Amino acid sequence: MSKRVPLVGEELRAYEEEQNRIKEEEALNASLSKEEDLKMSHGADDNVIDPICIHPMFPFFENSVEWDEFGEVINPDDYVIKEEDIDQLTMLGGADLDNKLDEGRSDGHSIKSILAHVAPLKLVLVHGSAEATEHLKQHCLQLVCSQVYAPQIGETIDVTSDLCAYKVQLSEGLISNVFFKKLGDYEIAWVDAEVGKT
Repeated sequence: MSKRVPLVGEELRAYEEEQNRIKEEEALNASLSKEEDLKMSHGADDNVIDPICIHPMFPFFENSVEWDEFGEVINPDDYVIKEEDIDQLTMLGGADLDNKLDEGRSDGHSIKSILAHVAPLKLVLVHGSAEATEHLKQHCLQLVCSQVYAPQIGETIDVTSDLCAYKVQLSEGLISNVFFKKLGDYEIAWVDAEVGKT
């Protein structure tokens, strides 16, 4: 067991000197940190510049060149909207202008020219008056395509083409040798064969 013995004589004096030295160091460190805080808060030594940090300065004008994604120079003056002179029209008091919205609709001549350019194989005409639909149907039968349909309201028509659709029955031996692949919810396979009637 250890027993505490009070310090006496030379050992006591050395212990007290060591404690005083530690207290003085702590007080000195505290005063130095207070001085540094005061210097930082009052901005002391703000005007002192390290002479190593000073570099010679020359006038420099940067011409910033802006490029687009393809490397072409972008000139902002090309995109400025220039003011145009607009002629003013003075109307006499009895004239009336009819402002109509076309709502995306076209007249008969425009529709005929669009259909001539599109050149469809089959055509279904809907949403028109009976006279206009019949007139456009006759025009399309003569000049655009041979299969033109104009159903009445609520009438159902079948415009599917059965040129490439066949219903075939495959033997069990053929199906067992075919490699099916999953595509979404379906399984598909490729078979090269000649189709014949049975």
